[in-house]
Amino acid sequence: MGITRHALMAAAVLAAAACDCTSDDRARALWGDRNLSDACLIGADLRSADLIGANLARANLSDANLISANLRGANLSNANLSNANLAAATLAGADLAGANLTGANLTGVDCDAFTRWPVGFTRPMCRP
Repeated sequence: MGITRHALMAAAVLAAAACDCTSDDRARALWGDRNLSDACLIGADLRSADLIGANLARANLSDANLISANLRGANLSNANLSNANLAAATLAGADLAGANLTGANLTGVDCDAFTRWPVGFTRPMCRP
């Protein structure tokens, strides 16, 4: 199930209410493009979202719900994923270098040898 434009708009509105986002941040989340670098998506509900190859570099996804999201090959470098729920998310080939994963739920994530983790981070058990 891919993320719809409507779902992305709803996530952007919720995120805008939860943090100090500029109108440019909200606009980038509305058009459905894969470039969400620097986006403010605090607390966004992105369950089962299709974010394959998305650029989320430096995005603020703290407290976001990313359960079962498909982030295969996504750029999450230097993103804030603190307290995000990534249970059962697909992270195969994703770049999480420099990401803040403090308190993130990584139960049952799908990752592989190409998934890049932050330096010093203990790689979670990945489902096959």
